Amino acid sequence: MASSFGGYFMMATGAIVQAASPFYMRYYAQKNDLVSASEARRLTYILQITFLLATSLGSLWMREIFQVLIQNQALQQAFPLAIIILMGYNFRPMYLAVTSLLIYREHTKKLWRISSVAGLGNVVLNFILVPIYGFEVAAATTFIAMMYLGYAGFFLKEYRQLALVNYYPLLWLFLIIIALLVVYELAALSVIIKVYITAFFALVSTVAAVLFRKWLNL
Repeated sequence: MASSFGGYFMMATGAIVQAASPFYMRYYAQKNDLVSASEARRLTYILQITFLLATSLGSLWMREIFQVLIQNQALQQAFPLAIIILMGYNFRPMYLAVTSLLIYREHTKKLWRISSVAGLGNVVLNFILVPIYGFEVAAATTFIAMMYLGYAGFFLKEYRQLALVNYYPLLWLFLIIIALLVVYELAALSVIIKVYITAFFALVSTVAAVLFRKWLNL
């Protein structure tokens, strides 16, 4: 049940990813490679911030979502697993950035290795850890696999030879992990406190969008 919420988010954001893909191709087709690379990075940052805000807010209210949608009280207690899995889907913007560049430059031979290692690694970790720590650990291994899927491409030799700007992948990975730890703890707070937190994020997001509307213009 917990993984279903991640799947719903994957489908909901699929349109965003599909809409962003042509922009990457347009940027890479421009003659000024450094400018186009900077534009692609800007788009990636916008997507990453959007995903991070959406998953964080969804995770913040995951307990209440489970209470509304699930009648079984025992299953309602599985909401922390859904938080971990949902936060794992923050891999998509950075994965899109790497794959778009490699696909456009026709360097796709090693992309399958990333997905294969992520999938196989997840299976192996589950095989080893689930008998020891229980099925709950599967959420953590899924999160690890998705983070690998999203960020391993930055360290491919082919990508490093093509990349003109630094995306600071380790910094973004660190921020996602910190966000996961924070919302994991905040999800247990009272509803009224979470309303205040949500209102604060909404206010900050609105002000930022207004102040940087020119920068955000795609």
